[in-house]
Amino acid sequence: MKRGVIFKFVFLSFVLFSTAPVFAVKVCLENLRKIADARRDLAGRPSLISPVVILYRGDEVLLGKRKSSQAWGFPGGALEHFDKTLEEGAAREVREETGLEIKNLRLFGMVEEFVEERQRNYFIMLFKADVADSLAIAQVTEPEKHTEWKWYSPYHLPSPLFKPNENLLAGPFNPFKSR
Repeated sequence: MKRGVIFKFVFLSFVLFSTAPVFAVKVCLENLRKIADARRDLAGRPSLISPVVILYRGDEVLLGKRKSSQAWGFPGGALEHFDKTLEEGAAREVREETGLEIKNLRLFGMVEEFVEERQRNYFIMLFKADVADSLAIAQVTEPEKHTEWKWYSPYHLPSPLFKPNENLLAGPFNPFKSR
C-alpha cells in the first residue's frame, strides 16, 4: 500500500486553552498521549505529538531553514515526556530552537499528518504566539537541525516550505486570516 501524506485538519473548538480550566487541559493532553500511542505507524511506532508555533513579530512570522531538507518551517518539535502541558512543550521548543521567549501563546488547531521525510505519524498541535522581546534576535541554537532563522511576511514566504507547513497553508483554512 502506497503511503502518501495523510492530511486531516481538526479545529479544537471544543477546547480553548486560553479559557479552559487547568484540569481540562491536563485531561486533553493525557487523552492525546493515549491516542498517539494507539495510532501506530507501519513500523509499530506510536504517533508523535508535536507542538508547532507560528511566531509573530509584528506582522512577520519566523521560519527556520532545515539542514536536512533545506526547506523552511515554523519552530516546533516533539513533545517530551516531561512537558506537563502542550503550552510548556511549545514554549520549550521555540526556546530550544531559537533562543527566543514567547508570549500570548494560543492554540489554533491540530493537524494529523504522516511525514514522509521521517516516515512517522504526527499529531501537530498548532499554536500562534508573539515574540516576548521584539528586539531579540533568533539564534541558530541547534546547528545540526537548522542553518538560519528569518522573519517573513506571511504573504511572502520562502520556498521550499517544509512539507507539513506547506500542507497546513494549502489546507482548508488560512492561519494568517485571523490573529
